[in-house]
Amino acid sequence: MSSRLKVSLAIAIVFGAILFIAATSLPKNTAAFYPVAKYVDQQDQLADRFVKVEGNVVPGSIKYETKSMDLRFTLEDQQQKGKRVDVFYNGVKPDTLQDGITVVAAGRMGADGTFAAKDLIVKCPSRYITTDGKPADGKQQPGNNRQTGAGSPPNTGR
Repeated sequence: MSSRLKVSLAIAIVFGAILFIAATSLPKNTAAFYPVAKYVDQQDQLADRFVKVEGNVVPGSIKYETKSMDLRFTLEDQQQKGKRVDVFYNGVKPDTLQDGITVVAAGRMGADGTFAAKDLIVKCPSRYITTDGKPADGKQQPGNNRQTGAGSPPNTGR
């Protein structure tokens, strides 16, 4: 067998292995994304699929058992306030998890009707300030009246 044929064969085998690994692992690592209301409406079709569900934590719903590291809370849709999903997560409670905060829970619906999350993403509220001194979310916070340009130093008159 010529050396050119051997090199071509080796490249084809490596390329085929890369394609095989990508094809078999990609579906496991991707998940469809749903707001709570859409997930609740399609829950029967999505019952055994791995998905990401986004909503706001219902005030007073966070329950955390320190010893077992069992975390339970309820997510509510951001637009349709009556649509809710109970979430269970076993692991360290995220420090930023609090009432009203937006959370993306990745997992699937359990047999008991509770969403069993394998991963949680807790979104932090925006703290950026626009050039008119207001936070990027449009809400004025107490003591937050600083006005600066984007990255420009204050004018010292020099």
